[in-house]
Amino acid sequence: MRHGTRTCYRLGCRRLECRAANSAYEAWRDHQRRLGRLPLGAIIAATETKRLLRRLLVDGFSRRGLARLLRASSELRYLGQRQVRLRTALKVKRLYRAVMAHGHELHKREDR
Repeated sequence: MRHGTRTCYRLGCRRLECRAANSAYEAWRDHQRRLGRLPLGAIIAATETKRLLRRLLVDGFSRRGLARLLRASSELRYLGQRQVRLRTALKVKRLYRAVMAHGHELHKREDR
């Protein structure tokens, strides 16, 4: 690993340049939080995500097809959860918008 990087610090190196890289990253994260920006790995309520997924199911998409379009490892386990990662919520929202704009084309892709 290259010294002076956060990756090197996370692997256990405590040289000054690696500690400085980690400190800079943590300061940036704190600044983002103060601005109200959540990291993609943040856990949020799943209410909106589940609502959008249910609408897509009602519109004729299958659970397996939606999982494929979302590149999810399982068949929409999100429907049973109270919380999801921000990254997942954004993927579902992006898919829902795409379906609203180009629904028929996505249905054809889903059937493959």
